[in-house]
Amino acid sequence: MEITPNMLKIIRGSTAHSQLDMANALGYSLSMIAKVEQNKRKLSNQAVLRLLHVYELNTEKLEQISQAAAEYKRAGIL
Repeated sequence: MEITPNMLKIIRGSTAHSQLDMANALGYSLSMIAKVEQNKRKLSNQAVLRLLHVYELNTEKLEQISQAAAEYKRAGIL
């Protein structure tokens, strides 16, 4: 499953992590996380798997996050 910029923001926000916190937790640079959130870069499959593991996300949780991201986007929140 693709992790969209808004999904990444929701995951990060739900854990009260800054971009730097998330970058450190995943072993990536702050720049990479920022670029993904700005839709200038996509997460690799390996990065998605790491995200799922670190944040203990399963398919059901990802679907909920995806739906929330779509709703927030429609409402102009994200």
